[in-house]
Amino acid sequence: MDEELRELIRQASELSLDNPERAKTISLLIVKIQQLPGFYQSSHQDYFDALDQIWEWLGRNIQDFKEHPPSLTVSLVRWVNGNLHWRVKDIRNKRNQGISLDATLNEDSMGISFQEVISESGFEPPRLSGLEGYIEKIQQQNIKFIAQKLKEYIDEDPDFILRNSHIKNNPECNFQVILQRLYLKDKPETKRAIAQDFGVSEQTLYAHYRRNWSKIQSHLQQVALNSGLEEDYL
Repeated sequence: MDEELRELIRQASELSLDNPERAKTISLLIVKIQQLPGFYQSSHQDYFDALDQIWEWLGRNIQDFKEHPPSLTVSLVRWVNGNLHWRVKDIRNKRNQGISLDATLNEDSMGISFQEVISESGFEPPRLSGLEGYIEKIQQQNIKFIAQKLKEYIDEDPDFILRNSHIKNNPECNFQVILQRLYLKDKPETKRAIAQDFGVSEQTLYAHYRRNWSKIQSHLQQVALNSGLEEDYL
């Protein structure tokens, strides 16, 4: 595992931040990290927002990673976990006191990492983000047609797959609405605001997302493929 991780880190570090190959390599690396023993996972309400920030941060800063004894795997888990713990605390402080340890971290990116939705196969846990990052990435690859088709599919939901995936006893709080309000509006809404509007807790919204994300992700991938996305991009 050390050698596999080392090679991914080397490849990503040698590529520029705007190189699509770097994004693909970082995506593979993130999948590996989340499978490593000791990787920090939590049900804390701020964990998923912190996780979004960490993957975006890792994508920009992987070249700064330094290996230490006893192994690269242990070093990498410690490096990611340490920053992830601080991000959780930072978000909590910012929410409760208006104080941020890293105020400019997501000033432009809105916490959306580059490789989510289509290139995150096998992610655990899934997160309430990624659609906008995916659309941005496709646009950068000059295939705006596919991005538009994906938006249209979500708005129309012709197979009712998104609308049928809803919180128990709350059919209006479904995947179509969640994706539209988080990513497709001119002024995206917060997850907390959406949860409040539907009378559910933010954690309930996350739990629903985690249970159903794999199926929804696979379906969106197929929509993209049917619209002309090359399969080796997934």
